[in-house]
Amino acid sequence: MTLAIIGAGIIGTAIARELSRYELDILLLEKEPEACMGTSKANSAILHGGFDAIPGTLKARLNVRGNALYHQFAKELSIPLENIGSLVLTRDCDDQDRLVELKERGEINGVKGLEIWDRQTLEQREPELSESVCSALYSPSAGIICPFQATFAFLENAMENGVTFLPDTKLLAVHKRDGKYLLNTDNGEFLVDSLINAAGVDAGHVASMLGDEIEIIPRKGQYRVLDKGEREKYHHVLFGLPEEHSKGVLVVPTVHGNVLLGPTSEVMEDRHDLSTDVEGIDFVDSAVRKLIKEPSIARTIRLFSGVRASTPGGDFRIEESENSPGCIHVAGIDSPGLTAAPAIAEYVAEILLKKILLREKEHVVTTRRGTTTVHNMRAEERHLRIQQDKEAGEILCRCEMVTLAEVKEAIRRPGGARTVGGVKRRVRPGSGRCQGGFCESRILKVLQEELALQDEEVQKEGRGSWMMRRRDD
Repeated sequence: MTLAIIGAGIIGTAIARELSRYELDILLLEKEPEACMGTSKANSAILHGGFDAIPGTLKARLNVRGNALYHQFAKELSIPLENIGSLVLTRDCDDQDRLVELKERGEINGVKGLEIWDRQTLEQREPELSESVCSALYSPSAGIICPFQATFAFLENAMENGVTFLPDTKLLAVHKRDGKYLLNTDNGEFLVDSLINAAGVDAGHVASMLGDEIEIIPRKGQYRVLDKGEREKYHHVLFGLPEEHSKGVLVVPTVHGNVLLGPTSEVMEDRHDLSTDVEGIDFVDSAVRKLIKEPSIARTIRLFSGVRASTPGGDFRIEESENSPGCIHVAGIDSPGLTAAPAIAEYVAEILLKKILLREKEHVVTTRRGTTTVHNMRAEERHLRIQQDKEAGEILCRCEMVTLAEVKEAIRRPGGARTVGGVKRRVRPGSGRCQGGFCESRILKVLQEELALQDEEVQKEGRGSWMMRRRDD
């Protein structure tokens, strides 16, 4: 049986990994040059506890399960994860009832260890909070994660177990043919028995190709990234009280040592609009000042935005196609989609297993070796590594201390980097305060050499983002 998954973000790759345990021929199609190019590369990088979701919804069930699975996968697949906990802050003591309500909701959802902290406790545990904050809901199971490494880990492990990854393969149309589905793409045609729609903000468009209607509401979130050094000020993920369509503006320490401030929640007509603007960032700054003492805005090194796919009902839509038997939609995966991803993959497998008799493989690889990071090694290890490979001592990115050996490894790994941004997300050159001012040209050169690319073939991010143009004669 041949199955196609559309979209190689965190959801598509998690599904590919889960299904790679079975005797299936799996094609993972991605319209961009590589994986992790949509919502998965631009989000809050949080593992949610699960107290906010309405009991009985898919979000409630899959959030709590996904959180638990990540703690297992972090070890097996070398995914950076820190269980630092989260705080939902109130500035008005009359809002204490809302914290109690969230706590009770979380307990119904199966979230363990929820506590309400008073001002005195907060001053001891999180001293940089605004003086107007009076209490908070503490969730110990919440944490922070690298969404890039999670996506690449799922992808690499899926490929190790036989999944075929097809980047630069945009789905154009789906035709039914003798009980199967002919996928027409800009990279050829593929005949499959089943299709899983994990296309993120494009899931509604893919659903229409299968004769179904799924309304996707694109919501843009704008963020600030603060330089390293700010992280030591904050010990938890900090939320305000959740709003109707979002969890509000956050202060997020990251696993890499930066701090994220944001996001906004703006309904967009253009589902691919990744612009930032003064109004959005001003909104973030104003909201953050209600949570913490004066944020170090001057230490901003980057602004960015991402678009998440919401639905009118507010819950995930994971369901069989009404008009195309054997096809499954995985749509409306906004927050807490990153947290829920491995549980969503399990849920999709359950749907398939009810319809199709699948046989598990006799041998499945369940682990993945992480990327070698030279600057995190002890001095003796680093010295030995450089003796073994002189490229491990050649620094390409001074801000993040990334070596030539690490960049080459990022390109050579299964489903490896094909763009400057792809290298950045894997091993972080260009993620520091100069944002690639020193290293970008060096990364470009390595990509050319490793992939045999001409000058005009190197891309910064997605399709058409050429780094250089050949001057007309």
